[in-house]
Amino acid sequence: MVLQKTIPTSLLQPTVKPTLEHLPIATIYLDSNLCCVYVNHTWQELSNQIDEESYGDNWQNVIHSNDRKKILNLLKISIEEKCNIKIESRIQNIDNKELWVFVQTNFIPATEENSTTLCVTFTDINSIKVSEAAYSELTHMERLNIAGEMASSIAHEINQPLTTIVHYTGGCLARLENQSVPLEIISVMKKIIAHAERAGKVIHRLKNFVRKGDVHKKLTDINELIVETLTFMQYQLSQNRVDVQLQLSKQIKIIELDRTQIQQVLINLVNNAIDAILKNTSTIKKIIVTTKYSEEFIIFSVEDSGKGMSDTTLAKIFEAFHTTKANGMGMGLAISKTIIDAHAGDIQVKSILNVGTIFTIKLPIQELEHENK
Repeated sequence: MVLQKTIPTSLLQPTVKPTLEHLPIATIYLDSNLCCVYVNHTWQELSNQIDEESYGDNWQNVIHSNDRKKILNLLKISIEEKCNIKIESRIQNIDNKELWVFVQTNFIPATEENSTTLCVTFTDINSIKVSEAAYSELTHMERLNIAGEMASSIAHEINQPLTTIVHYTGGCLARLENQSVPLEIISVMKKIIAHAERAGKVIHRLKNFVRKGDVHKKLTDINELIVETLTFMQYQLSQNRVDVQLQLSKQIKIIELDRTQIQQVLINLVNNAIDAILKNTSTIKKIIVTTKYSEEFIIFSVEDSGKGMSDTTLAKIFEAFHTTKANGMGMGLAISKTIIDAHAGDIQVKSILNVGTIFTIKLPIQELEHENK
């Protein structure tokens, strides 16, 4: 590496520079004008710039154009106010690959030998951001499905009294037409029937609009799908200090299923498990996810050490709008059952109060494979 004359003498120490070179975090040193005087090897790998290409203000080209002004302003503040900053940002290397990084500064005051220097580190957090985005998309899709299920259920409830209005009004009209009744009354009753029938057609169109589409099946390894889904939820699990134990069958069978929908079911079951665990007074916070196979079925389960449920709750657990949560909507498990039914599968639940709950899902291998032939 060609060292610039303005490089801090501290970096010339025998132990400092080799340590920085092998540091697994991208590190650069800036002078008071935000010109780069040193980069380590990890920065070169992250930015795809060799050291000479980063010197001066060239390093700034790596910062994403939408974030560059904000980052440079914060770096100036760090120098002017002699403080350290921490912020998430994006970089864009010479291959135009966009990556998320955690930016952190360390202000180094001026000495007799060196002018003011700023050490800036860039930690790669792209995989975390990708997982967060995927999880956000899945939960957004779940909310849309919940809205659809609610609309469908409400449409069904409204349609029944509308049908009753049409039938009762039609029956009354048939009797009154043979009697001496003012024509105004007959006209009003006909209008009642016409408006009720029109409302019924609107409700029918609404039900068709929110009805679930076809299941889009793809060949999937259920073990890999479970691991991916739990990765999306890692932050939530960590925040609540819930331990997840995987007991996945080593026998691998690739079957056809709708990845997004089954992920939706898994997310709902794990979220419910976390809620149940937080309600329990036990110090054990554990979720066990298991997979196993038979000739006919792929079977996976989600078991928690939560509060458990009573027989009364279990009897209504898959009913729409039934919930034990203070702010719950009671649609998650109803949607999950709909998804499993659409896969020609089965979902069962067993629970013991103050011990825990286990949800078990069976998906038929033979039928799925047969559809693919």
